Amino acid sequence: MPVAQLFEQARHCLFDGRIEEAEAHCRRVLKLQPRNSDALLVLALCRHDRGDFTGALKHLAGALRLEPRSAALHVAYANSLRAIGKRESAVEH
Repeated sequence: MPVAQLFEQARHCLFDGRIEEAEAHCRRVLKLQPRNSDALLVLALCRHDRGDFTGALKHLAGALRLEPRSAALHVAYANSLRAIGKRESAVEH
């Protein structure tokens, strides 16, 4: 299956609340394209939805290394920081 199609399935699963399926699709995308920042973002959003904010930050940090100017990634990173109580770091970020 093409990467773009796998990624779209991941997004749809995430928006439908099917987090495990979304994660599985993202992991398949990342096996084919390890530097896919969009898949890392969706994987981070899955982790965030599960309450695994540290895991979300890990995936977001990887995505930010690939796309340091992405506003969406910075916002997601700040939201995860805020979720673990690091409000000052979130504001600075």
